[in-house]
Amino acid sequence: MNIKCDISDQREATLTVEVPTEVTEAEYDKALSIYKKKANIPGFRPGRAPLKLIKRRFGADIKTETAQQITRDYLEKAVEAEKLEVGGQIDLELIEHEDGKPLKFKASFPLRPEVTLSNYKGIQILVNDAEVSDADVEKRIEAFRTQHSVMKSVDSPAEADAQLTVKVQEVDSSGLPLVGMSVDEKTVQFGEDQLGVGTDEQLMGVAAGETRVITARQTPSAFVESVEQTKIITPDQASQDSDQPKEITLSVEVERVEVAEKPEIDEAFVKQVNDQLESVEDLNKWIKGSLFGYIAVAKQQWMEKAIVTRLIEDNPFVMSPKIYSTPIEELADDLKLEGDEREKFIEARKEPTERDYRWVFLYNEVAKAEGIEVTDDELEQEIVRIAEQSGDSIRAVRQKFSDEASMDRLRRRLVEREVIQFLAESAKIESRTMNLDEFVQTANAEGIYI
Repeated sequence: MNIKCDISDQREATLTVEVPTEVTEAEYDKALSIYKKKANIPGFRPGRAPLKLIKRRFGADIKTETAQQITRDYLEKAVEAEKLEVGGQIDLELIEHEDGKPLKFKASFPLRPEVTLSNYKGIQILVNDAEVSDADVEKRIEAFRTQHSVMKSVDSPAEADAQLTVKVQEVDSSGLPLVGMSVDEKTVQFGEDQLGVGTDEQLMGVAAGETRVITARQTPSAFVESVEQTKIITPDQASQDSDQPKEITLSVEVERVEVAEKPEIDEAFVKQVNDQLESVEDLNKWIKGSLFGYIAVAKQQWMEKAIVTRLIEDNPFVMSPKIYSTPIEELADDLKLEGDEREKFIEARKEPTERDYRWVFLYNEVAKAEGIEVTDDELEQEIVRIAEQSGDSIRAVRQKFSDEASMDRLRRRLVEREVIQFLAESAKIESRTMNLDEFVQTANAEGIYI
């Protein structure tokens, strides 16, 4: 076997392998002999068909299958001979397999990166923290009051927080109903211009029993709810751009004006929020505890994200783009994406996927350097923990991880967790305290959601 090995600067290997003629011919003869023994050809007893007939009928297919098998076998031998570690998908090309000539093939694949840890103990990270104030608790109580509020009819003019029940009909400029236009009953909440652009402002201050003629701009399909606020159009604005939506006149008869009536903060309200609580004091403590719990979980995620980011930044290594781009392309194929949609999908996932792969290679190196391993007892403890959290039986959870691949994923997850814990214990952590609203906004901006 002759091997030519080329390795690019991006850690991508190309092997050109030549297998001697005597090897290919011997393997071909062996395959013919095996096929002859099991061939069932009309007119001949099983295994009694002449070899010449076998060659004529099936020789080309057998030769191709044999060449493919030889390629796979000798690829493995060539990789081992060159002491290479395959890091991704292998692309095989059969160059030559003619009679009387050596079989020649080419294999291209990314190599596993060579990772050298230079800085992983005592890394410096910044983790955000937050304080919980009485105002934060009050804000959550108000949110619960809004959530448990009920709508109550009022006789007073509608303000911005009102909800209207109205009958709506399209009319002409004089207020007469247009022929064929039905009367629609709708519920209108201020803030969304639900009857068309500019309608909220014109209905402000309306009272139950009142009818108003208003002007709105809409798409040709009338009464489509507007998702976003746009320019207010008042009745005296007659100008209309031809590119703008259609301007129509509506007669709006107000049947009810309702406002949300929030419950009093008493024991009944407390039970509505959480039937395990007894008093307003309990509610305050429960909310404060929940907020501290949120902060603790977010801080943990922040710390883990900071550790991963710092480890990647401080320990660069060369990695073939094929390692992380091939899985993305395969996913795009599975989703049957094409054209621009496919390109955007792939491009959007390259950076986070590369980051994930770099982290995997790095935490495995840390585990190797520090002798971090997962025992069978630790795997069993994790299965018990999963069962307790999910409510499934231990037997059911154990069944989920009964195959080798699933157990291997669980083992890798535990190794990753232990590596993060090790890095956190040795890290130099700087804490930055902010108010709760800023903390939540910053967390969401950085992709930390609880």
